[in-house]
Amino acid sequence: NNRFTINGVVYTVGDFDFNTMADLEDYGVSVAQMMNPTSNVLRAYLAVVSGMTPKQAGNELTKHILNGGGFEEMIEAFAESLKNSDFFRKLTEIPDEEAPASQETEKPEKTMKVSEQ
Repeated sequence: NNRFTINGVVYTVGDFDFNTMADLEDYGVSVAQMMNPTSNVLRAYLAVVSGMTPKQAGNELTKHILNGGGFEEMIEAFAESLKNSDFFRKLTEIPDEEAPASQETEKPEKTMKVSEQ
């Protein structure tokens, strides 16, 4: 499991699964936002990981920045959690290198649509 530290408290990041996604969505975070975390994503993520309310998590993050901290470690832990999540990869349809040959004709279409957006 990944870990990050905010104000001297070490938070352990568990597996990113359906419940984690739903908890983040409860705090207004969409799947698209998870790919490029902003302040609302980080606040919601700390709330989910720590059991705090979003307001409490925001207060902790404010104190962390005022005391000279940064978000790099937290962002790395979040990104690693997404990267290692079979659930998140399947949800976002990250292509599998070992897909059967019968799906080869579908891959270029999907890639084209993504690159146009």
